[in-house]
Amino acid sequence: MKDLPQYKLITPAIVCERFKLRGSLARSIIRELVRRSLIRPVVKHSRQEIYTRSSKEDAPGEQDAGKEGASEKKEGGGGRKGGKKAAKEEAATVEATAD
Repeated sequence: MKDLPQYKLITPAIVCERFKLRGSLARSIIRELVRRSLIRPVVKHSRQEIYTRSSKEDAPGEQDAGKEGASEKKEGGGGRKGGKKAAKEEAATVEATAD
């Protein structure tokens, strides 16, 4: 069971097949691993549950630090605007600088 959190794709069916367990036991093991933050849910549908391994960003202590960095807006970049309106504005600025 120790190698289960290292799987990239984890479903109750995969746990049943690889460890020769019943479905109810596989689901309870998966719930326990989610509670311990060793795996995280990807899709939880009424008929299919898909989980994956937790990464360093998913760790509870470091999750707050990741949110702080994500809230800061990037500056610069961008490039040219597209579309007719941007072309008209650009032409107007070129004319204004030429006069």
